[in-house]
Amino acid sequence: MTPLRAATWAVQLLALVATLVLVPSVGPPGYDEASHGFEALRMAQAVRDASPRQFFAWFTAPDIYPPLGRVGLALGFLLGGNGWASPRTASALAWAATIWLATRLARRAVAPERGDSAAFWTAVFGASCGLGASLARLELNVMFDELSKRLPDIELTRDASELPFRASNFIVGPEAMPVHFTPTARSGRR
Repeated sequence: MTPLRAATWAVQLLALVATLVLVPSVGPPGYDEASHGFEALRMAQAVRDASPRQFFAWFTAPDIYPPLGRVGLALGFLLGGNGWASPRTASALAWAATIWLATRLARRAVAPERGDSAAFWTAVFGASCGLGASLARLELNVMFDELSKRLPDIELTRDASELPFRASNFIVGPEAMPVHFTPTARSGRR
């Protein structure tokens, strides 16, 4: 085994361990409970109903979430119920399998002498994207906790269903979020 191939395996293993450690606090990479959880539940129901046609209809539903992540969530719902950790852990394992498969594909997609390098950088990119998303969610959780402490009466000025919504392949969410709150004294930190 070449040093670069060993480094590729090390990156994948470290990313998997780090992801599983982060699962209880922020969920697995690429997870979006609101839209993808429903597809995973429908896939789990299709397996219970022994309906391969329904399973593959939800597996290939047109959106940006990786199908293997959806399969992981579905397996988690089937095996562990609807609790917090089981579907997300299964999805994190599916994410790790996706990176592993991508490294194998990268190794075969280039000239043989560059295969180990392509696989290594594929693993690094996959790990940094997944762990970066988990870190961003953790930072957002901390930010919203602090915001709710400093502005306890913050509230939307419109109904959430009336907010302008951006639906694209990269950024999905409200375009604006008008709020009302009572100003408080500025803290000493900057």
